[in-house]
Amino acid sequence: MTAVAQRYRARADAFRRRTEATGDGQRSRPSPCEGRAARDVVGHVAAMREATLRPLGRRPGPAPDAAGDPLGAFLTARAGVEAVLGAPALAEAPCETPAGTVTAERHIDEVLSDDLVLHGQDAAIDAGDAAAPRATRSPTT
Repeated sequence: MTAVAQRYRARADAFRRRTEATGDGQRSRPSPCEGRAARDVVGHVAAMREATLRPLGRRPGPAPDAAGDPLGAFLTARAGVEAVLGAPALAEAPCETPAGTVTAERHIDEVLSDDLVLHGQDAAIDAGDAAAPRATRSPTT
């Protein structure tokens, strides 16, 4: 397993725990991401798998709707990302991004993996973790 795959796995594990800790009654609460509820944050993270799979010519399979099953949506997205990281040919494949052409592995590390940290803090706040940092978010996060 590469360092990028290990980092993604550790961050995904933390995000999963925070998503599990957010109760059904907390999912409609406003998130630190302006204009988004807790379920929307998980939905955003889950939807980002398309940004990884499509440039590689892979079509995302069916996934649970984050509004009804946020954990299922995240776990499905995670499996797709980890499949790319676990296949050297896919991980090293060129990926067109707004910042230019990078490997899929680098794109995952710099975008999706970082999103897990940023939005993991949001998920902790959504779950009522009083110790979670309360950073100011831009409208695009």
